[in-house]
Amino acid sequence: MTTPVDTQVLAAVKALLVGQTDALSIDTHRTEADPYTAAQLPAINLMAVEESIATPTTIGMAQGGAVHQHRLQLVVQVITQSGSAAADQARLVSAQAAKVIGLQPTLSGLCATALLPMGKQWLHDDDADTRLVRQNNLWVCGYRTHSHDPFTAI
Repeated sequence: MTTPVDTQVLAAVKALLVGQTDALSIDTHRTEADPYTAAQLPAINLMAVEESIATPTTIGMAQGGAVHQHRLQLVVQVITQSGSAAADQARLVSAQAAKVIGLQPTLSGLCATALLPMGKQWLHDDDADTRLVRQNNLWVCGYRTHSHDPFTAI
């Protein structure tokens, strides 16, 4: 089975991060329906949050389809257990992830433009059984596909 490029991007980021940060768990699109336990923290959860697609021209459509330019926003979410050191631990794991991503910002050519950090957001979850601190790190990358082939980055 072929995998769409946006899924390939998430898998490539996950592969980069495995064993390269203090995170005990690295997941993709993990939701509150599958909560983290204290033994799994700190953790990283990768999520695609928005993707814009532009087709700047129709030139070449007869020769294999229009070229789509994708701008994929993804979140590298660092989750730690609440406590006095939680924010410092989240910052550390976020910095470790940024360093690793910075060494391969195009994910070995999968992205046409470098994966770049765009912002951070803090969330505190005091209502759960395991009180959590989450630092959402927004990253953006660009890739291109032909209109008829969302499985191959060009």
